[in-house]
Amino acid sequence: MIKEIIDFTRAGREYNEDAHYICEDFGFVLDGATGMADKKVSDAPSDANWFSNEWREYLKEALKDKTKTIREILREGIKVVDDKFMAIEGANELSIKPIAPLSLFRINGDEIELYSVGDTSIIVTFTNGKVKQIAKRDVDKIDNINIKRINKIAKEKNLDVLDAMPYMKEHLVNARLLSNIKGGYWSIGDNPEVLDHSIYKNIPLNKVKQIMVLSDGYSQVFDTFKIYTLKEFAKAIEEGVSVKKIYEALYNAQEEDNKANKYPRFKLRDDATIVVMKLETKSLVHS
Repeated sequence: MIKEIIDFTRAGREYNEDAHYICEDFGFVLDGATGMADKKVSDAPSDANWFSNEWREYLKEALKDKTKTIREILREGIKVVDDKFMAIEGANELSIKPIAPLSLFRINGDEIELYSVGDTSIIVTFTNGKVKQIAKRDVDKIDNINIKRINKIAKEKNLDVLDAMPYMKEHLVNARLLSNIKGGYWSIGDNPEVLDHSIYKNIPLNKVKQIMVLSDGYSQVFDTFKIYTLKEFAKAIEEGVSVKKIYEALYNAQEEDNKANKYPRFKLRDDATIVVMKLETKSLVHS
């Protein structure tokens, strides 16, 4: 039985490229990313915003059909959303189309189905107290190379890290070109091959106490700024610390490091999104 459902999102700038949804059957977070070119073709604030919101509307309905597997639903969605995008004037002229890392869970009978690709993550708290993060995050290795680059440039030019960003544009464009190709990193886009490079798991429903899905902008609270460890973070949510209060602590830490010198990153802050489902447990199940 479901004890509580929580959701929270904040934009990192004037508009939000994350999209999310949670109900009693499923929850998901998408983290839209636009091509590095300045051009956009949709009527949304950005093509990534358009893309993640189109996927949200698709998944909200498609995930209700539990006769279809997650893979089947996503394969159909890739075609549906890409067909819509390519119908927009100018879309066929873009060298890089929007993509979106995606993590989701769905209750199906006595199991919870999990799916993850890109730098969104799932965090499961089991009834035996164990906490596990499920994430693909193959883009991290590329990001880490570029973090080292920007640190080096900042030191050589005696700049703050964020002030060195103009010197990184070529490297970031090159990194974006590695999306959805072998040897690069994978996200939901126009290539169904992503489905062969994703994480799929099924876990028994009665062994789960809490499940969270979050974008990398929110996970900075434990993986970048280390305000909490992963286990402390999961415990705080479980014990009722509000997701807004945790975000405010992250926000303040970002403000204190507003040039990204202590915690190197490519922007002051990213869009931050989290959905949480807490489940009633009759008794602890030990394995």
